Amino acid sequence: MDWLQKYALVLMCALSCVCISGSSIAQSSQEALNDLVGRVEYSFYSSDKSALKQSLDALEKVEIDDARRADQINALNFGRWKLAQLYAEKKMTGEAGDLADKCTESIEVKKFSKKAKAEHEALVAACYAVLAEVRFVRTLWYRNSIDDHLQKALKLDPKNLQVEFVAAWAKAFREPAAPESYSALKQVVAAFADSAGRLQDTGWGYAEALYLLGKAELTRHDNLAARNALERAVVIAPDYVGAQALLKQLSVR
Repeated sequence: MDWLQKYALVLMCALSCVCISGSSIAQSSQEALNDLVGRVEYSFYSSDKSALKQSLDALEKVEIDDARRADQINALNFGRWKLAQLYAEKKMTGEAGDLADKCTESIEVKKFSKKAKAEHEALVAACYAVLAEVRFVRTLWYRNSIDDHLQKALKLDPKNLQVEFVAAWAKAFREPAAPESYSALKQVVAAFADSAGRLQDTGWGYAEALYLLGKAELTRHDNLAARNALERAVVIAPDYVGAQALLKQLSVR
């Protein structure tokens, strides 16, 4: 083997190591992102604002390559939406509004995949729904924005579980007792269950969809169906405060 062949072999080995190293780093950053999204969701279920804020702060600091930047932005907006929800429930309207505002800020999405664009539009719609609750003066304008962004999301990726969930959530948030809200929740819970049954990653929202369906069943005075939905929510998220509270109410009836 002459020196040129030896040099080529060394170069190939070096490039191979760089590729493996780069792939490992990318995988590590994606795993960190997925872990933090899970922490955000479970902090929301346990109503732990402090833990959720810590996870949100950590999401800001995750070093991720450009190809996954869309995932990071959507993860941040998911966290902002959930924390804004908790603040709104505690009547901390200023904090809720500030977080929702960050979620609705304009960003460049041309390089996003269709899936990422759809989820981005859905999350922006969800944050506008929070703003409609905490800023009554502009409720009508916010509602138009909710509808506009949801239409874009559903057009981009109508079978996306997270998009379907936000669309159902928004209906239930606005008109919890409406037949359309109940029907939308039933459909999205069935879609989540089908995906889980095929051993696919359902992503965020499944337990909350079951919780909202449980609440809807209670308004329909179907205690058995309500208990079934709420117990399934607690199986997914054992520390789900809202679901646990409703189950306790059912136990004393």
